[in-house]
Amino acid sequence: MTHDFTRKGGVVLRDILLPDHAPAEYRDRATLWNAVEKIEKAKNSQLAREIEIAIPAELNFLQQTNLIREYVRRTFVDKGMCADICIHDKNDGNPHAHVMLTMRPINEDGTWGDKQKKEYILDSDGNKIYDQKKRQYKCKSIPATDWNEQTKAEEWRAAWADTANRYLEAGRGASTNCPLGRRGLPDGEARNPHRPGKYQPRNRSHQFADTATPGANQQAARLAQRCRKHQASHL
Repeated sequence: MTHDFTRKGGVVLRDILLPDHAPAEYRDRATLWNAVEKIEKAKNSQLAREIEIAIPAELNFLQQTNLIREYVRRTFVDKGMCADICIHDKNDGNPHAHVMLTMRPINEDGTWGDKQKKEYILDSDGNKIYDQKKRQYKCKSIPATDWNEQTKAEEWRAAWADTANRYLEAGRGASTNCPLGRRGLPDGEARNPHRPGKYQPRNRSHQFADTATPGANQQAARLAQRCRKHQASHL
C-alpha cells in the first residue's frame, strides 16, 4: 500500500542537495527521480534509500533547517549521493525530516556511476580463470561504494548526534539542556513531546510525496514504496 503524506500538511521545507559535479538540472525533483528510474534496468532494482530524522523541537526553524542541511550535506551529499529533503512540522512537538538518497554515485562527468564493479577471480599465478561451462572468465561483483555496509547505520547515527548536539549547545540558554544520544536519530525514533529532550522509539514507515510538480507526488510515493522493499537499506 502506498500513502501520500502530503495531504497531512505540515510541509515547511523542500530542498534538493547535490554533489558538486551533479548536473544542475537535477535540482528539479521530477528531473532527478526520472533520471534515477531511467538508469535502472532491473524491475527489482533499489532506486533510493529513505531515512526519517527526528529534529530537536528546542531549535527554531532556521536552526532546524540549517541543522538538517549541514548533516545531510556532510554525511551523504559530500560522499556522492543526491538528497531530496522534505521537512514536516505540524506544531505538535514532533518536527521531522524525510530524506530520499540516491543509490548510485555520480561520476566526475555528471553521469551515473555503477552500483557494483566486476572483479576477476585469479589463480595462484595471478591469471584469470576461465569457466568452461559458462564460457567466460570467473568473476565476482563488489560494491562500488560502502553505503550499504552495516556499520554505516551506526556511523550515520553518531554523526547526527554530534551535529544535533552542537546546534543544541549553541542555542543553550533557552530550553536546550538535554543532549541527544545516538539512538533517536535517522533510524526512525521520535522525540517525546511530554519529556523534553528525550526520544522514544517509533515503528512508523512514512512515505512522502511532493505536490510542487504535477505528478511528482505519485512518483515520490512510488519510489519510497520500492526502496522500502529492500529492508537492508533501512536504519
